[in-house]
Amino acid sequence: MKSPAIGSTWLNNKKQTLYRVWLIAPAVGCGEYVVYQEAGQPISKRGAFHVRHTEIENLIGLAYLEPPNDWLISWLDRPVDWEPIAWARPHEMWHSKFTAVE
Repeated sequence: MKSPAIGSTWLNNKKQTLYRVWLIAPAVGCGEYVVYQEAGQPISKRGAFHVRHTEIENLIGLAYLEPPNDWLISWLDRPVDWEPIAWARPHEMWHSKFTAVE
């Protein structure tokens, strides 16, 4: 089974929408998350933005750290106004919702 990789395109099995993996980020205290956006969206160069954790409908923060390309997800206690909006899904649950597009 193909593993999600940065830049790869995946089909949401239910919505039949294409998404692109933006990054794989470690979460504070637990595993990794696959962060993804709709395939047509430009990849953000901003230092921070918020993502929606689709399993529990809660916001989590994705903050840029040093060195470059080092990101870390942490839970937020309030909404923030960062853009763009993306989604995050636990790495181990990825294949239950997405199919790789060749």
